[in-house]
Amino acid sequence: MRWRGVKLIAYVDESGLPTRCSTFVVAAVWKLVPPSVSYYQLGAAALLRAARELGMERARELKYTAARRRGWEAVGRVVEEIAREFQIDYEVLHAEGPSDRLRALVAVARRLVERARGAEVCVLVIDEAPLDADALRRTLKALVGGCDLHVRMKSSRKVAGLQLADLVAGFVRERYLKGSANAR
Repeated sequence: MRWRGVKLIAYVDESGLPTRCSTFVVAAVWKLVPPSVSYYQLGAAALLRAARELGMERARELKYTAARRRGWEAVGRVVEEIAREFQIDYEVLHAEGPSDRLRALVAVARRLVERARGAEVCVLVIDEAPLDADALRRTLKALVGGCDLHVRMKSSRKVAGLQLADLVAGFVRERYLKGSANAR
């Protein structure tokens, strides 16, 4: 069943490095929206609220590493607020090498598409990473079926939703490292 006039916008970021024997997280913050909503505008209000909550209104970019200095509980509250407005999904891997970046991204994308089956347009906005964008597009195209797929690699500085995804990815990774892997 196709949902007429529905678009999936997902912001995807990672935390950690996909190097041998490290914890690597890919997180997505996503929402089904009307087709007129731009991925640049979606998430802007939530980002302003998050910056205010963390006392970081003057920061040029909201990054988990800087937000974490405000306290674990404060970041946890912000992530809970993000989860009230957006859907969140993530993949935690014990990385063995750089190919794990694509493996984790595909796992998250597969779940997104399953949950949003029927959306006419799927926009995946991915924080800039050393990935072959064309190979990624081909891999993901096979997953989305009839959805009109758009994959954008953007700087998180310019896209509010990517900053939200960065906060979520960092929080999930730290929570996992602290032994509380039941973050779902």
